Amino acid sequence: MVPTRHGLLFVWGDGRHLNPDRVWHEFVRLLDEAGLLRVRCHDPRQTHATLLLRAGVNPRVVSELLGHSWVAFTLDTAHVLPGRQPPPTASPGCCRGSADGR
Repeated sequence: MVPTRHGLLFVWGDGRHLNPDRVWHEFVRLLDEAGLLRVRCHDPRQTHATLLLRAGVNPRVVSELLGHSWVAFTLDTAHVLPGRQPPPTASPGCCRGSADGR
């Protein structure tokens, strides 16, 4: 898809914008029809970027495809790549439902 002169990706044939609700409902319909899990519209874009980076595509190229202004932003969102995971911030006990880890 190529953005229109107004920066819109989803338009009617005559250039009028599509209602975001309509895009969402069509997206969900296609997911259901394909037997896929329902995800946010943004998720396939993020998955595509992650797969490109894992495949060794230059981060600058991925950044340009995503329309990011800075390559650093693209790499910042690529936390699923090996070596890019943030350090743990809490012990596993903190997630068990009580403040004291019990």
